[in-house]
Amino acid sequence: MPWVKLDDQYPDHPKIRDVGAIGLALQTAAICYCGRYLTDGFLSYSVADALIRSVLSPFTRADGSIWTVAVTSGMSGEDAEELDWKDLLTKARLWEPVDGGYRVHDYLEYNPSKREYVQTSKLKRKAGQAGGQASAQARAQTHTQHVLNGSSSEIQPRTRTRTRTRKEEEKNPLPLLGVTCTYC
Repeated sequence: MPWVKLDDQYPDHPKIRDVGAIGLALQTAAICYCGRYLTDGFLSYSVADALIRSVLSPFTRADGSIWTVAVTSGMSGEDAEELDWKDLLTKARLWEPVDGGYRVHDYLEYNPSKREYVQTSKLKRKAGQAGGQASAQARAQTHTQHVLNGSSSEIQPRTRTRTRTRKEEEKNPLPLLGVTCTYC
């Protein structure tokens, strides 16, 4: 699963300050969505609407009271749902209008593209497999040396049980004798 990068000064950026706490929550949700689904910063209209609904949805507190999100200034205010958040985020230059939706401004400047993420994942997977195979081979070689040397000090009673396949029994007959190598 990919991670997204946020600068530690992100909440204090002038663009974020222009859209307030709700804008901060919406922008963060948008960045996380793009990272999770590897969209390279693209938000379709329907996804943008869904993110806004999610952030602005009423919530129930532990005492049972239902709270809604609002924007206030002094003694006056309005429900946050009444504002056009897509327009506010676009005017703040956090979202850029593109065909079919919006693009999160500078998303690819700070986060890997889908192509980069897939390539890196493949390389890490291959490296992990190679390391696992090398480790298994080293354990098998050590185990074989102990068996061939008859090193009884290295063999201890088996302490755990599990169902073994025929292939496993053919590879390592020691557990059938009730012993196992401490190095394997």
